[in-house]
Amino acid sequence: MKQINVILPLPLNGEFTYAVPDGLADKAKPGCRVLVPLGKSRRYVA
Repeated sequence: MKQINVILPLPLNGEFTYAVPDGLADKAKPGCRVLVPLGKSRRYVA
């Protein structure tokens, strides 16, 4: 499983690391948009 670092559009310092499923790993490229979960029920586009 591939891992990516994501910078979220929030007033937080640093990056967040997320695992990418094998079926989507070839689509995860620098600069692309991703939908990531943060917390229990929030999702952000980054």
